[in-house]
Amino acid sequence: MKKQLILVLILFIFLTGLLAKENKKKKDSINLSAKASFSKNPIKRKKKLGRATLEFFGLMGYWQTRYWIVYTDYIEDWQFEFTLKDQTKRLFTSEGYRLDSNCYSLNWLHSIAGAGFYTVARSNYYGWLKSLLFSTLGSAYWEYIVEWREVISFNDMIITPIGGLSFGESMFQTSNYYSGKDGFINKILSFVTSPISRVNKWFDRKTYPITQQEIGWGKFDILLGYEKTSGNDSDKENNSLFNFSFDNRQIIIPEYGKIGKYNENIKKTLYSRLKFSFSYGKHGVERFSIFTKAMFLGLFDQSINNNHKGYSMILGLASRFDFFKKRGKTFYDSCDVEVDDGKSLELESPRAFTDKYTVVNVAGPVLNYTFFNKDFRVKFEIEGYFDFVMINSFAINKYSKFFDISKVKTTLLYYGYYYGYGYTTEFGFDGEYKNLNFTGNIRYSSYRSIQGMDRFQDRISDDFLLKDTILNYSLELGYKIKNTDFEIFLSLKSRNRYGKIFSLTDTGNEIRFITGLKINI
Repeated sequence: MKKQLILVLILFIFLTGLLAKENKKKKDSINLSAKASFSKNPIKRKKKLGRATLEFFGLMGYWQTRYWIVYTDYIEDWQFEFTLKDQTKRLFTSEGYRLDSNCYSLNWLHSIAGAGFYTVARSNYYGWLKSLLFSTLGSAYWEYIVEWREVISFNDMIITPIGGLSFGESMFQTSNYYSGKDGFINKILSFVTSPISRVNKWFDRKTYPITQQEIGWGKFDILLGYEKTSGNDSDKENNSLFNFSFDNRQIIIPEYGKIGKYNENIKKTLYSRLKFSFSYGKHGVERFSIFTKAMFLGLFDQSINNNHKGYSMILGLASRFDFFKKRGKTFYDSCDVEVDDGKSLELESPRAFTDKYTVVNVAGPVLNYTFFNKDFRVKFEIEGYFDFVMINSFAINKYSKFFDISKVKTTLLYYGYYYGYGYTTEFGFDGEYKNLNFTGNIRYSSYRSIQGMDRFQDRISDDFLLKDTILNYSLELGYKIKNTDFEIFLSLKSRNRYGKIFSLTDTGNEIRFITGLKINI
């Protein structure tokens, strides 16, 4: 592991050196009030339906071809023949609309497909609502036409378009930010975060020159840190880890934080966030997470005087995507086991599933209030969402010590997770005072399982209700080194889990202390 960390450190130093060189040439890279090519009457870009359609079917064709090449690997999913009787049953009865039995790692990836369809439309100058329609059509085409032998997956019809909404918008906005900045590294970041957007911008560069989009506020970090974990849900023999994160946050309202009074209704994107993070130990990647958020439609009200004192308020509608997975410690906590292959009878008892969840925060209100006072800025945010979730049952391992689980929900039996619904509430803050940065948040989510929609519902006799909660909180303090793009930080993060099956409960907690260096890019 030491050799791998040394290589990562060398790469990080090389990257930061390139960025520092580029930022020396152009200091407005992270100047949040920089002058940019913004106009109250921006160029009206013509929507390119023809190109969007070609790209849409190009993506669909690629994935469809891959599917048909390996389609025999999914024979266990086939339930319908190409007959009028079977297809009528599939399309027009409840037997055709079920929660599928695919493994966890395969199911959450549908959000990336949704983000792909979404950015096809978005990068061809469609707004977020019509781009959502593209990803919805892509999901419907796949479920109704490509997979005509299988049940129409209710879960995929949510995760693909709705998960792809915030995922795709945050990718688009992040790529858009870097594409307008000078330097090779920025061009690479623009392409990596959204290849389709970057390619389309390149083709359109003569008609619509690529310029720096002005934003109101942003923080764009690459993080390299040392992580120490503790708690009864942590690996006590592997608790010293390397942590890497990429975190891009933007308030996409140019007037935000500027002197003057503003009051307007905004129908475009107000905020976006794209974050991915992983922790690496002696056994490889110990945990991996992705978090995206996009806020649409809102009221913006602001009043800041010439002494830079005042307030800003944003009230809007947002959608989020939250993926988390710990390293599986058994062969069956993966896609290696297929449903109905008989291996379920050979799995160990009790089970040893590790924690994982994919939360689609479908939609919810967000109130963002910022207080300004010269060099001091603090932003408070309150939000709440209705959720669809794929979540590991935290109580199933303990339950399996005492009870037979051979007749439980299919995904619970084979992979440890179930489909559910619930809600998320969150309160957070972040602020700046001269060279100090500070952030914190507390998030609570509560879920219960969806009943009666299992793909093999007729085989299940123990379709009991499952309940789970997640409580996360974090605190972070950073110090920006003067006249550099570097920031030293200390961070404390906690994840608390609770699971319940009947009267049996199980709890777990993991506390992570992270310290290291950030580069603001």
